[in-house]
Amino acid sequence: MKSLVSVCIFALLFLYQYANVSGSPVTNAKITIATNDTSEASLKKYNRLFLSAFDQGYNFKAREYARKALIISIKRGNVHEVAMAYSNLAIINTRMGDYEKANENNFTALRIFKQLNDSLHVARCNLSIGTVFIKLKEYKKALKYINVAADAFYQLNDQRGYSICLSNTGSIFMEMSDYKKALPIFFEAAGIDEKNNDPGGTSSNFANIGLVYLNLSNYTAAATYFKKALAINKAMGNISSIANVYLNYSKLMLQTGKKDSALFYCDESLKKYHEAGQMDEEANVYSQYASIFEATGNFNSAYKYFIKSTELRDSLMDIEKAARISMLEEKYINEKLSKDILALEYKTALQETKIENQNRLSITWLVGMIFSIIAVIIIVIQLRRKNNAYKFIVSKNLALLQKEQELHGVKSEIEELSIDEKTRLNISVDEKIKLLKKLRSALQNDKIYTRTDLTIEKLSRKLGSNRTYLSQLINDEYQKSYSELINEYRIKEAMSMLSDQVLSQRYSIEAIAKEAGFNNISTFNSLFRKYVGITPSIFRKSANLQ
Repeated sequence: MKSLVSVCIFALLFLYQYANVSGSPVTNAKITIATNDTSEASLKKYNRLFLSAFDQGYNFKAREYARKALIISIKRGNVHEVAMAYSNLAIINTRMGDYEKANENNFTALRIFKQLNDSLHVARCNLSIGTVFIKLKEYKKALKYINVAADAFYQLNDQRGYSICLSNTGSIFMEMSDYKKALPIFFEAAGIDEKNNDPGGTSSNFANIGLVYLNLSNYTAAATYFKKALAINKAMGNISSIANVYLNYSKLMLQTGKKDSALFYCDESLKKYHEAGQMDEEANVYSQYASIFEATGNFNSAYKYFIKSTELRDSLMDIEKAARISMLEEKYINEKLSKDILALEYKTALQETKIENQNRLSITWLVGMIFSIIAVIIIVIQLRRKNNAYKFIVSKNLALLQKEQELHGVKSEIEELSIDEKTRLNISVDEKIKLLKKLRSALQNDKIYTRTDLTIEKLSRKLGSNRTYLSQLINDEYQKSYSELINEYRIKEAMSMLSDQVLSQRYSIEAIAKEAGFNNISTFNSLFRKYVGITPSIFRKSANLQ
């Protein structure tokens, strides 16, 4: 999986945000500030601690310093300092993979900076929001916010901010495999950073240039730019950026057939990311492990790391969390509209006072129309955002179904390998694996779960086993009860039929529920909503709009 945005971009974003804060590295220094000390000196010291920890990739410490700076800023009652603290928390939460919290911090800071008419920091918030949407693979939204930020930086003649926008834009095109567009953008950004003597931005763009060349199979050029980036990052001591380059080196080694070297760099990358606390990047490393072991023919290890990567990504970004993140922007827009309504009320009242009730009827009618239009706009926006969230939930569930289908073949290969290895050791283990294969065949090939009268006794007889043994096997292998497993397969079957445009139009939801194995439509509706997050009717409607 390609890196989305090099970790140095976030470091650069903060570096020029606090360019006036200076001091030697204090990452490992003991904190001597009293908790009740709310002086400006205390705030500056925490900001300096945060900057040093962030710059060196010590993310856990950086987040703690940022939180302490926020508490002091709130106690001091300075709204600009509060907004800056929220902005810093957004950056560190993005790097650590907590995208929901990151955008919550981003929109909070954005509201304050807009009220203060602080154009520079409004641009930086828009850039940070765009970066989060890159991580979420919502590239249209990301480009919208980044383009707004880039225009503002250009007008303000802020070359560092503009360079970061270029880097993020290049990363979007790289993620979309449009390397011809990405490469010149990265070179332009690197040129700006070198001109401004900005090592963090330069190393980030060199790493991305190397990654583009790697995807274009220009291995010599890729190695050259990875080497340049690594040298700068080692000089800066940034463990996050070093980990990023090590991961890129691992990909380069794998593509050039040097599997042992690929494994070595993968190990080094994981150590650094784990030290930095960047779990989303750890998931990318696990995915790289899977690719390496697959290339060496070690399917068992490949499957283990693939599952590990998937589980870690799911823990960071489940469907419910993704939907909440999608709603944060809607909440910000609706709150902004509400403030516009309050301002309109004030202006209307003032106007009525000045003209001494002249044309009151006309003005009342006009205001009523305006309120009606605004209300309609709010409703439309809410419906649109809600529909987008539904589409997102549907697409994630369908993608998960497809991924599970792709895994079936890999599971079969691993089971066959396990049988060959374990038959010589333990016959009971062999029998257990054979029963598991029968169970999976009955579920995946025969779709036995579609029988509405299926019970665990009937299933165990069909598999040549007994209820107790089958129940224990399901608990051990799936960590579910028999009914949970069968209902999960039935829900997935229903999702598949509801997303099929022909079947979903031909059959009613009740008919599809029965085809999937459900006797009762109310039970189906309840379980579907619990498992998928939305009702079957909304799922069908959203799936047909994909």
